[in-house]
This record gives sequence, structure tokens and C-alpha cells, in this order.
Amino acid sequence: MRDGQQSSPLVTSIQNWFNGLPLCTKSVFVLITGIYLFQLVTGYDNIYGVCLSPYEAVAHYEVYRLLTSVLVHGGLLHVTFNMLAFVPMACSLERLVGTVQFTYLLLLITVLAGLVYTAASFLLFYSHVLPAAMRQCAIGFSGVIFGLIVVDNAQSAASHRSIFGLFTVPAAYYPWALLLFWQLLMPSVSFIGHLAGVLVGAAWVGGYLRPLALSRPATAWLEACSGLSSCVRMPSFMMMPGATLPFTTHDTRGGAGGSSSSGTGGEGGSSSSRTPTFGPNLANLGKLLRGGGGAGASAADGAVASGGGADGADAEAGGGRGGAAGGSSVFQGTGRVLGGTGGVIGGTPAVPPSAAAALAAEARVGGPAGGSSSGGGRGGAGTDKMQR
Repeated sequence: MRDGQQSSPLVTSIQNWFNGLPLCTKSVFVLITGIYLFQLVTGYDNIYGVCLSPYEAVAHYEVYRLLTSVLVHGGLLHVTFNMLAFVPMACSLERLVGTVQFTYLLLLITVLAGLVYTAASFLLFYSHVLPAAMRQCAIGFSGVIFGLIVVDNAQSAASHRSIFGLFTVPAAYYPWALLLFWQLLMPSVSFIGHLAGVLVGAAWVGGYLRPLALSRPATAWLEACSGLSSCVRMPSFMMMPGATLPFTTHDTRGGAGGSSSSGTGGEGGSSSSRTPTFGPNLANLGKLLRGGGGAGASAADGAVASGGGADGADAEAGGGRGGAAGGSSVFQGTGRVLGGTGGVIGGTPAVPPSAAAALAAEARVGGPAGGSSSGGGRGGAGTDKMQR
């Protein structure tokens, strides 16, 4: 390019889009796209050496296949559709939970989905339902994408989701409907691989994988360690959101909290689990921004439980010094109750400086339209391998 010559608007738009991707999302996109281009240029076609073959993974201890299989794709349409499904959804989730938490979640879904796929294949083999399952060869990132779809769907406040604009289904059944619809549309793809991703995502959202979750102290330590300092300094690195931000996967609701000016806690009510609703959480933060020393925000209405009393410190389990509040907000990726230093102190709202950016990220994930993903794409029907 000559001096003074400006790049075309298309090139500028692509550069701006790429530079705006969060670090983990960008890295996965570059890695998978680069591997496909390497296959294309070199003619590498030894798919069986890197695919997820349950027999090879167990009989020969080739556990590396759990990772290599998701990075290789069977054709241009296969990799293109997968990346079109992955990138928008991954951007929203990474901005919501931070780069470290999202990277860990991505690795966890990858490994667990591979293990579930392997176990299911052996079960089908020994039960004589599908004798060929043990030697099938699965490749592609869509099993992981289906796991992320479940997580992304849990963050959405939408009551219904659209299946490729053809019809809508209740949001609670969206991942399962997408799984079945895609199998009918593309019978050659790996149903077991997609199902494994959905099951792992459902286990994460349901809290069954809480012992494997990366805690907030561990996340903060990783963000502060010298080994990741070069990554943390990158503009695309997303720090872990402040502890008072109102995002949740499950909300345990109880009775009303006490007045923030008096420090007396409210009575605890009956707790129940519900799917996330971002509207009340955002409305609650608005109350904090406008509120004075009057009645404190109900612990059942938001992710922040304000204590009031002598020092007004936030209570991670709700209620502060005034007593136990009835509600608490939990995000499955942290494995602990969200509670920070924000809250109402002496009747004056103290909101962390990062709240505006985090709320913008949350709005992208929890808006009426729901998470952005239509499902994992698949390309070409292979005869010796299953694409997922």
C-alpha cells in the first residue's frame, strides 16, 4: 500500500470487527481458521489421526483426541457455519464473565463433552444398539458450541427462541429443539457429539458441575499472576466483572430485606429456583442509583444485598449487619455468591466504575432477543467420519 493511500471501507470494517473480539474468542477463531487453511494449503487429510475415536482414545490412551478433534473440520461449510455460530455467542459470554472464566468454561465443556461422547459410544457398542459407535471418528467444534448454546440460553430473558427464523419454541426447550431440528436437517452429523455438548451445558447451568467451577479468588489470582501479565495488558482481555454486577444463572429468592438506613434484616422467605430474568436485576440497580436512605433494595429483587447499619458493608449471603436477607444471586461460573463493595453506604449509592460497561455487556446477553446463536454449522457429508 502506497503512502497516503487509504484502505477500503470493507478492509477497515473487517479490521475493526476483528480487533473488537475478546481475547479468547479471537484466539479460538484464529486457531481453528488457521488449522483449516493449513489443511487446505498442505493437503493434510489424516483426519483419523486427530479425530475423536472412542476406541483409539481408550484402547491406546490417546486422550489428546479430546482436544485435537474439535480443532479440525471436514470442509469449508463445516468450519464456516461453526465459526458463524460460535463467534457472536462467545463474544457475549466472554464479555459477561471475563476472559479467564470463559477460557476455563470452554476447556471444561470440550473435555467433558468428549468424555460423555466416548462413554456413550461404548454404551451403545456393548448394548448392541449401535455396534459401530465405538469406532466412529468425530471432528468439529459444534459439540462445544451446543454446550455454549445451553449456557447462553440460560442467560437470556427471552421467553421464546427462534429456530432459524422458521418457528419459535419456549426458551427452556430451545437447545433440545435445535439439536433435533439440526439432526433432521443434516442426518450425517454426529448426534451423539451434539447431545454430549447439550448434556454438559445443562449440567453446568443446573449447578451439577459446581465443584469443577473456577472460584473468584482463583480467577483473581490468575489475572494477577506474572505469567498472564502480557495477556492481561491486551485491550481485548476481559477482566472478571465486579462482584456486585447483577448477572445470574439461578436466583434463590426469599423474603424482603431490611431497611438500609436502620440495618435491620428482613425475614427470610421460601427459596425457589428460577430461570434468569435480567429486567428486575437492571431495575434494581436503577433503584440503587436513584435511592437515598429509605427502604433498602429487596434482596429478592437483585444480585446485590445491601447491609446498612453501622458500616453498610455488603453481605455476600445477604442482609449485612442487619441480619440474614432472604435472597442471594449465584453465577455458576464462580461457584460462590456474588457480593462486593458496591451497595448502598450510609444512604448514598456506591456503584463500581465498571458498572456501565458491564451492564452494556449484560444487555447484549440478556436483552429481549436472547443470546446470539443459531446453532453449529456443518459441512460436507463424510463417509469415514462424523462431523460435529
